[in-house]
Amino acid sequence: MHNFPCPRCQAHSITLKDKFRAGLWVPIFCSNCGAKLTALPILLGLLHAIYVWNVLWLYATYKFDLTVWWYPIVMVEWAVLELLSIWYMPLAVLRSEPRQ
Repeated sequence: MHNFPCPRCQAHSITLKDKFRAGLWVPIFCSNCGAKLTALPILLGLLHAIYVWNVLWLYATYKFDLTVWWYPIVMVEWAVLELLSIWYMPLAVLRSEPRQ
């Protein structure tokens, strides 16, 4: 299983589940050094704005076009956004001292 590097200690100790949780605005902790980590807030805010656009696009295409073939396209877009959030969203250190 692939682990992601901690921005403080550079050890590959961030699990896939923790990286996914960081994309949901949940602070995570490095299991190696104990640093409190989060995804970069500006990029995460931009990503969530794209999520909102995705939902509004789905509603508008259904309301005005009345076709349901947009649903699979929007769901694929949503999955791609989640994958981008997990694989490419950089982490930042909130607090560098270990938790107690």
